[in-house]
Amino acid sequence: DQARALDSFSDKEKVVLDVILFFEVDSQELVKRLSARRQCGACKEVYNLVKRPPKTEGKCDLCSGDLTQRPDDEASVVQERLRVYQVQTSPILDYYKGRGQLYMINAAQDIDRVFAEITAIIQTRESHSPS
Repeated sequence: DQARALDSFSDKEKVVLDVILFFEVDSQELVKRLSARRQCGACKEVYNLVKRPPKTEGKCDLCSGDLTQRPDDEASVVQERLRVYQVQTSPILDYYKGRGQLYMINAAQDIDRVFAEITAIIQTRESHSPS
């Protein structure tokens, strides 16, 4: 239903959706990434304790505000969000896969490799598009 609603919206708004990118990451990796996220209560700057930690523990680099973990970034909440997401997303992926529009991206790779994959997909699609 969500995929058909998106198709209907794109038809109505005359927006062409010819590429659907799905960023795959192992559930355990997602829990690890999201539960390490911290946000400044003052300026809302976001940090990751593993990939992008603040210079001073618990303090924002920009404004020295306190960093906190949002309730929806707690591991148990992330796991439940993932469970719901997987149930709701599977039919959408099948729908777009059947239409040849779905491209899976391994998002566990470093950001440069992910960007290279996205670029290659877009360039391939553009080179096969009618002029």
